[in-house]
Amino acid sequence: MKQVISLVFSLGFAISIASAQSTSLFKASLGIYPEVTRNDFIPLRTMGFVHAVPLEDNNFEVLVMLGSDKNTAQSLLRRIQQTGFPAANLKTQSLDNAPEKATIQITGFHYSNEPSWAVYDEIDQLIAYQEGDLLKIGAGVFENVEAARKNLERIKRLGFPDAYVRKIKEPAIIYLNSFETGIKKPLIPLNLSEQPIVFQMATPPKEEPVYLAARSVYAPPTIDETLKSTSVSKLQKTLFELGFFNGLPDGFYGEKTSEGYIKAIEENRELRKYVLLSRVTQPLEITNNPDGLQMALYKIPSSDNLEVSLAKFDHPLSKAYLAYESFSSNGPSNEVNNWMNQAIAEAFKEKSNPLGFDYNATYAYQSFNQLILHLYYLHIMSAPTYKVPCWLVNNHPKETHQAYQTLSNKGVSDVLFEDCAPFVKWDEVRLLQTIAADLSAIDQFEASRLNQEASFRSQLFLNLIIIPQKDREQYRIWDENLWKKLENWASSDPTHKEAVAALKVAYLQSQIRLETHYIKMGMDQGNAKALAIATLQSLVGYPLSRFV
Repeated sequence: MKQVISLVFSLGFAISIASAQSTSLFKASLGIYPEVTRNDFIPLRTMGFVHAVPLEDNNFEVLVMLGSDKNTAQSLLRRIQQTGFPAANLKTQSLDNAPEKATIQITGFHYSNEPSWAVYDEIDQLIAYQEGDLLKIGAGVFENVEAARKNLERIKRLGFPDAYVRKIKEPAIIYLNSFETGIKKPLIPLNLSEQPIVFQMATPPKEEPVYLAARSVYAPPTIDETLKSTSVSKLQKTLFELGFFNGLPDGFYGEKTSEGYIKAIEENRELRKYVLLSRVTQPLEITNNPDGLQMALYKIPSSDNLEVSLAKFDHPLSKAYLAYESFSSNGPSNEVNNWMNQAIAEAFKEKSNPLGFDYNATYAYQSFNQLILHLYYLHIMSAPTYKVPCWLVNNHPKETHQAYQTLSNKGVSDVLFEDCAPFVKWDEVRLLQTIAADLSAIDQFEASRLNQEASFRSQLFLNLIIIPQKDREQYRIWDENLWKKLENWASSDPTHKEAVAALKVAYLQSQIRLETHYIKMGMDQGNAKALAIATLQSLVGYPLSRFV
């Protein structure tokens, strides 16, 4: 799914649990607008979840969820009024003693993103509600849990195997309709006690997709305790078998699961050994030192004298980045054009052209779009292959996504990225890689292969790769075959069994953390799981290749 609208509706408490304090829900009412969609209110996406109540004659009362803290809500309301909605007013609704309804929760994702609504087209009634950082999507509203359970298996068969029944406070329910989803279905009639003034909508701004920039510091995301996952169930069963979990494998990463994992790495002899080893060595770390030009490219943002540091390298990329720096500082110029056209002529000279690019033409650069695209062309054509530095993606995420899409359309995928993904710095991933390297039959890991895997992880992290539904199956099969062969190997020797058990704990904990990361990046649970397994394959598929 693409990040289009921010979905901010922070309740600050578990909706299914009654609070001892008085709790209210705040929302901003923007007014009544004819024939609009949520995309018409993009400037408000960082302030709250923009949704609407359908009225007669294809009109909508447009609302923005502001959460349950009054001071925060009032502050957000002022921002909304300053953004071009001066008549916006604050609505308050008490949650105290509010009735609860049952629903079938099917997925969840970070509030700043939204899913591809077409995935839910077969569900008759979609609702939304938010807990913490996650917006949860539910299928239907039922008077009680028993009624919801009668529909649970049907929802699972629609492609939501992790769906489960739960209760939520009725006022917190957002009934989704064509305003939010674009899916044309019968609208749910709701009565309004207050009728705001009708405004005519100004010409809406054009929708701009949101692009993920690279980040040099990225702490592991907090695992959501309210989201059910089969990966969590598997971890719970594994911890139970090792004697570190005594609850039911319900798929929720709660306190017992967290404590069980911590106890396992602290008390299990095999895990403790690998934890200590992971702190002093990392056998899958890329150890080859970049050459002078690559280091110069990495350091461009902090270079005091870029022209001197790049000009000493007689290489197309040095000229291209001099052009980039000139364009960044002074805009379009003959100097930019001369540097870039010279770089292109040198890079493509007497080489096969997989890009179908007219390198004999003379280009005049008027925007970053074309300049960044040609920088990527030069990275592909330059030999030896130089990695695209993280800072370039960070400074130009939109242009990078567009360039990457152009390359994908040309069937070119061999551009290498600097290792921008932070995953290998996470404790559970370091532990996982340490165990995988120890079980590997490979004596010396090839730097070129490690670089390819790191580049692939960067592309996953930067949201450059979206795994289509039809391709998810290959990752599930890889994961399934890996564990079949590992468990078969474990059955042949007690020491093998201990090592595989340690690997499984680290693998599942890493998978859960990765799924959380991708959900917070805006993916639905199905895509997040596929992306997590793809990341795991890039982390340990190479050292564990003898088991696949």
